[in-house]
Amino acid sequence: MCLDYIHRGKEKKEFLDTLPDEMVVWKVVEGHDGRYSTDCRDFPLHSGEVAFKQNIIETHYTAYRGGGHFFLHKSDADSWLDVLSRQERVVRCKIKKKWINTVGEQDGAIVLVVKKAIFPKYIGKK
Repeated sequence: MCLDYIHRGKEKKEFLDTLPDEMVVWKVVEGHDGRYSTDCRDFPLHSGEVAFKQNIIETHYTAYRGGGHFFLHKSDADSWLDVLSRQERVVRCKIKKKWINTVGEQDGAIVLVVKKAIFPKYIGKK
């Protein structure tokens, strides 16, 4: 997923000020033989804290600091499933506000791009 709108500067700060220090977010993942990975780029996932590569993502019109892309609202994550045709599910994760690299939108849905996130136990061990 690449964001089609990035919140920057004052807009980003004002948005972050509305968020709690810790929050629940939603991630679309793929399942293969009891193992899970991200729906994009097939990055393997496990329960507990998972750190993401923080590369610079360049799109046709902008660039932003990368990481794991998470939906702020479950309904938006559920809608993303309709767009894709693979074996996927939505999982509930936790993040801390200080882990957020980028705030943006994809097809009108709020997406938080983070350095790391905490995945649930049923995702499986490393």
